[in-house]
Amino acid sequence: MTIMNMARGPISLACDDSPWAEDHAATFRQIARALDAGDLLAGTGQDHHRTAGQRWAAAVHFAVRLAGRSEELLTLRDRCGGHGPGCSCGMADSGGIGNVLCDYAQAPEDPVGQPGHAMGLTLRRPWASMLMVPPPAGGKNVENRTDTTSYRGPVLIYAGARLDHAGVELGGRHGLQCMDFHASQQGWLGAAVLVDVHRARGCCAPWGNTRKTRQLYHWVFESPVRLARRPWRGGARGFVGLQQVSWSALINPKVYRSTREGKV
Repeated sequence: MTIMNMARGPISLACDDSPWAEDHAATFRQIARALDAGDLLAGTGQDHHRTAGQRWAAAVHFAVRLAGRSEELLTLRDRCGGHGPGCSCGMADSGGIGNVLCDYAQAPEDPVGQPGHAMGLTLRRPWASMLMVPPPAGGKNVENRTDTTSYRGPVLIYAGARLDHAGVELGGRHGLQCMDFHASQQGWLGAAVLVDVHRARGCCAPWGNTRKTRQLYHWVFESPVRLARRPWRGGARGFVGLQQVSWSALINPKVYRSTREGKV
């Protein structure tokens, strides 16, 4: 899997007196290259060697790393002035970092009410935070649900207000540390990749459940990446089912406001 070497300082793009191209996808390529992630965009020489799962995982990693970087976000906004919700530039890189850049350039005030190119899911506490722990570290990689979906790809994870005490007990029983931390995490936590959905048939231990009285489905996730800081917003709340949202839900409040207002 590709590891991105994101520059620590603000990005510096070469510019001249000529106006930027109307093709926002071309602008995205320039910004992605400035972030040492140009080869992750669709249509590049190395992109066709990656599986869909690798591209999705790279997009999740890229989005979370970029979410709190105000200088880069402001540069993206400046270079993509006039970017509107009716654009189709992100579709050229469906599920990839082009979608992330498209949504971050728009930065709608309500990332759920004005959805973009990502999908989001609300989970109860502590399950949402447990899903953000990589499986090799003992994290939960299966979500037990009564609904199914044909969607595969990145999913933004929102931890709702409801706390499932059984989850706290189960997490501790399976060796997860700091269950008080997981139980307290609420709001947008990060993102992971949904790679499989199948009927529960006594599989996916230790996190997969099976019920005799009700059909369950196992939603299997990989490549979770947690935000360093939760982007809590006043009035934000969970939603039912898998819904289309904007990647910009991951931007923390201060950077989000700065991006919309065009200032730090």
